[in-house]
Amino acid sequence: MSYNSTNSLLFGLTINKKLFCALQCAHYVVGCNTAVFDSSAVPQCLLLGETVIPTHLIVSSNAIVYDFQKITMSNGSTTTTAASTTTAAVASTTTAAVASTTTAAAASTTTAAAASTTTAAASTTTAASTTTATPIPCNMAFTAQKTYSTGSGSGPMSLSMTDVNSDTTPDIIVALYNQNMVGVLFNFGNGTFRSQTTYSTGSGSDPQRVSGVDVNSDSKPDIIVANNGGNGVGVLFNAGNGTFLSQITYSTGSPSYPPSAAAADVNNDNKPDIVVANQYSGNVGVLFNFGNGTFRSQTTYSTGNNTGPTSVVLVDVNADGQRDIIIANLNEGSVGVLLNFGNGTFHPITSYLTGNNSKARSVSIVDVNNDNKPDIIVANYGINNIGVLFNFGNGTFGPQTTYSTGTNSGPMSVAAVDINGDNKPDIIVANYNANNVGVLYNVGDGTFLPQTTCSTGTSSQPRSVSVTDINNDSKPDIIVANYGADNIGVLLAN
Repeated sequence: MSYNSTNSLLFGLTINKKLFCALQCAHYVVGCNTAVFDSSAVPQCLLLGETVIPTHLIVSSNAIVYDFQKITMSNGSTTTTAASTTTAAVASTTTAAVASTTTAAAASTTTAAAASTTTAAASTTTAASTTTATPIPCNMAFTAQKTYSTGSGSGPMSLSMTDVNSDTTPDIIVALYNQNMVGVLFNFGNGTFRSQTTYSTGSGSDPQRVSGVDVNSDSKPDIIVANNGGNGVGVLFNAGNGTFLSQITYSTGSPSYPPSAAAADVNNDNKPDIVVANQYSGNVGVLFNFGNGTFRSQTTYSTGNNTGPTSVVLVDVNADGQRDIIIANLNEGSVGVLLNFGNGTFHPITSYLTGNNSKARSVSIVDVNNDNKPDIIVANYGINNIGVLFNFGNGTFGPQTTYSTGTNSGPMSVAAVDINGDNKPDIIVANYNANNVGVLYNVGDGTFLPQTTCSTGTSSQPRSVSVTDINNDSKPDIIVANYGADNIGVLLAN
């Protein structure tokens, strides 16, 4: 038969990466072992080792070309597009999608999303067919993890990638929960790191979340830390060469137990302010920057009784040029949005449920469906999935669509970055209970392929993940804080 790209599921998409070709091969073709990108025709991939009906194939350069049309496999099953689960944003019953798990070589595990389930108003619709998918293994996209010790019993809880010594390469800042310290590991420039230097956050402070932001306008990133046990946030000024002064603390009230803080200008004075999630108080606190890196006492906004805000990010979600507050509520199982009035004061919270006992732990905000509206990605620790909520454009969001991270995986931290060079943000997740990091590739419309995983080591308990190019090869790498193993893991992109 002649090749007819207009009948292809991929018609109109730009396929310019071998990795994406391989992912599509693995997702849509049962038994596909490998794929080679063929630049002579667009779009097409040369697939080797597949088992599909010959009428859907043509021969090119001694290989088989598959145009990704929906066809019946030789084993009698029917192909489907990327499977997912959708949960209504209101309180309703959620039916979980059945998931299958495949173990790949070198401890790499692939979790396939199965039947698509939609819950809305009290009705449930379940797709009739299921396809077992095997996306490209994570250990083909990334090198094996290299680790850097944070000290015995240190308990690295979170990390931030920031160039703190002005050498144009991102360094690691890490919160050492069990040692009441923050650590800094300088990047040699090639993606390897020096031994850490530590700074005290105070006895019993239990630092849980760190970020690197210049808060005193000297062009040097400072450290902001949420001290969970210390009921406050700490600021460590950068001395100029990547070393830091003693911490200055600001109370968030007792017992607030803040697990997360973020820094950005929320009142249009060009000075980064601090917004903190106060888990036990059921509120978020806003601390305005005086301009010299010192801060006013917090102003609080309720997130609701016993909601348990545990993660906070600051992004403009309604296109008014003002940064809004987005939080994950652990106890309630929801994500919340507080829109900015424009002067650093905020509307009451609007919440979107993420499922019964979902225990939402982490949020990331990025446009995943190419409509120029930032969407919400949430790690649902209690129900072992990632939720995606599309932005309607005015700062309100649609029902959650979920993607399995595997049985008892315990997703703890999520990031969204394009890691395969197709200009579509992919999802990277730290699976605490499964001792791995997962990658879910964006199909292009904001739906995602089934997760493929890389091991972070036995009992590593990865707690936080960051994605950035650390070795100057223009490829995003994965950096993970392994709480159980007391180390930082680095997976370089191949």
